[in-house]
Amino acid sequence: MKKATCGILFGLLIMAAFSVQAGEKQAKVDDASIQQYYAAVGKFYNVPERAVGTIKKKGISDEELAVVFFIADRAGLKPAPVIELRDLKKSWLDITLHFGLSPEIYYVPVTVDPGPPYGKAYGYFKKHPRNEWKQIQLSDAEIVNLTNLRMVSKLYGVTPDEVIAWRCEGKHFAQVNLNAKELRDQKKAEAKANKSRGAKARAEANENREKKDK
Repeated sequence: MKKATCGILFGLLIMAAFSVQAGEKQAKVDDASIQQYYAAVGKFYNVPERAVGTIKKKGISDEELAVVFFIADRAGLKPAPVIELRDLKKSWLDITLHFGLSPEIYYVPVTVDPGPPYGKAYGYFKKHPRNEWKQIQLSDAEIVNLTNLRMVSKLYGVTPDEVIAWRCEGKHFAQVNLNAKELRDQKKAEAKANKSRGAKARAEANENREKKDK
């Protein structure tokens, strides 16, 4: 009995340690990334960042914020009617259909054959002609993934395939947002450096020609 009790206590200690580590990891994501994710949503949908925070306070999860603004934008509405239906426990698909929209609006072209969490949705898109996409049954999670895929890839000019790769690693979209921003900035820095090297090379070439002419 004592041996069993010790085993149970040891297991509880391990679970507690794991919980602390998991909490620290989540806190790190929140502190380092969430605010920048809110800013990204605001920038992409052309709304003040404080408006994003207001929607968050109405019980919308972080990764669903993009869905609220996407549906509102496509339906030509303010976010309030979208949130009202969500408060009634309507699915994102039901809300989409309620405003006369089709689930095909969530499609984002890709060149890869994605696995989870995108595999099921893209499997349907791939196997059915486009005129049947209006009948697709997307889950809340699939709509969240597709909406954020669109936002992040378009906002930073990265490929949807790159966003899918990060998401398939299990990263929160706040982290995916940072990855895309860093990649965008890296590409800009490389392009600037290449342009500078090119200008320097042209200047040196012109200088050498001038010396030969003399």
